[in-house]
Amino acid sequence: MAIYFAGYLSPVRNKLGNAVGRKWRTLDVLAVYNGRPRNPRTNSQQIVRSRFASAASTARAFDSAVKIGFKPICDGTPIPERSMFIKKNWEHFTCDTPGSVTVEWSSLVISEGSFAAPVLANATFTNPLEVDVAQTETTSAEGALATDIVRLFVYAPEANAGILGEAEDRATSTLKVMVPSQMVGLRVHVWGFCYGASGSANAGKVSNSLYLGSGSIQ
Repeated sequence: MAIYFAGYLSPVRNKLGNAVGRKWRTLDVLAVYNGRPRNPRTNSQQIVRSRFASAASTARAFDSAVKIGFKPICDGTPIPERSMFIKKNWEHFTCDTPGSVTVEWSSLVISEGSFAAPVLANATFTNPLEVDVAQTETTSAEGALATDIVRLFVYAPEANAGILGEAEDRATSTLKVMVPSQMVGLRVHVWGFCYGASGSANAGKVSNSLYLGSGSIQ
C-alpha cells in the first residue's frame, strides 16, 4: 500500500490501471488491484476470522471508552482507537472451533498510559439498575489534580452493549452507572480509568484501565 500526497494524479478514488485509490483515515493511499482474490477457508483461517469478528464486534461496543482510553497513543498515528483495542487485546480472544470464541474479560484493557490510576473497589450490583464502585481519594497522588476525571465502563456481553459512566473526579466516594431496564438479569463486566481534564495541566494523560469485576444487574 502506497501513501501519496498532492500531485497530478491526486486525489485518486477507485481503480486506476492496476492500482486502487482510497482514503484511509487522513491519508490518501494506493494499493495494487487484485482481480482474483483468494478466499481460503481452512480451519486455521476460519478460527482467525472468528477471533477477529468477535474482537471487532466487541471493539464497536467499547467505542465510547476506547476513544478516550487509547487516544493518546493513537494520536499522530494512522491507527484508530478501536483498532488499537483489538491489537492490545487480541490474545484474550481465543478460539478452538470456528464460530466459538472465548473472551478473557478480566484481562481486557480499555485504556493505557502512565498517568496515576484511581483506587477503585470491586463493583457492586445491589441497587436496581445500578452499578456502584467505591473510590479512595487520590487527589494527592503524584501528578494528580483535583480536576482529573474518573469514569466507569459497563459492558454486557449477551447484549454486546456498553455504557460509559458520567465524568467524576478523584475525590468522589462512590461512582455510579445507571443502566437501562433491558439489562436486568444480564451479567456485566466493569472497568475504570482516569484521564486529565481538557484545558488542565494533565490534559492528554490517561491511566491504565482497571478491571473491577462482574455481576448481574438487578
